[in-house]
Amino acid sequence: MKNNYVILAITFSFLLLSGLMTCSITRVHNLRTRFFKEHLLSEKLAYTDTGLTLNGRSLVLYNVTHKEYPTFTIQRLQATNDDTQFQLNLQNIHGKLIAFFQKTDPYSFKRDIVNFSPQKEALHSPLVMLAALGYDDINCDVQISAKQIASNQLQFDLIFKELGQTKARFTTTIPTEQSSLSIWEKLKGKEIPLKITYLASDIKDKLDNYTHSKGLPPISQGQQILLPFFK
Repeated sequence: MKNNYVILAITFSFLLLSGLMTCSITRVHNLRTRFFKEHLLSEKLAYTDTGLTLNGRSLVLYNVTHKEYPTFTIQRLQATNDDTQFQLNLQNIHGKLIAFFQKTDPYSFKRDIVNFSPQKEALHSPLVMLAALGYDDINCDVQISAKQIASNQLQFDLIFKELGQTKARFTTTIPTEQSSLSIWEKLKGKEIPLKITYLASDIKDKLDNYTHSKGLPPISQGQQILLPFFK
């Protein structure tokens, strides 16, 4: 009798595990299909594996590369998009800036650096921005998020991190019409004016040195910079 209970428990556990795996695979497939269809994720992405977060709301891609950025890899990309929340978390972005520019646009790189204006282009051309600040080896995280905080308002955040430490944060609130659209669909087509709410002292010093050397006005907290990511 005891052996029958053991066999029954093992069989039940196996069926439960199989059911959970099937649900997880189906959920991953559905999210991946929808995100590519909505152009939240690009067909130019390649990755080695997929998964879900524990709550099942987010799709996770591992060891991600992009055809247009061949010298960079993203260890973990997490995407969330529904009618209350949007997230795009890029964890452990690693690569070489100079190698990227030499491979993709070697002739205009120096011109872009010389003509670069942080006030106008900081979020239009983030790689040029990092190069202008003296970066070559990139090892960072980027977090983009938006959530519905009222029926007609979104809160939007963009965070740049190095080695787990926040180096820059941009935020704003965005008016939006009431609808059943996902957050991504509400944001698409917009150029978002973000306010600088935090700059780490080392980033601020690099920015000040660059703007001073070019005779440009300094960048300060509270300043607005446009983010064209969703256009």
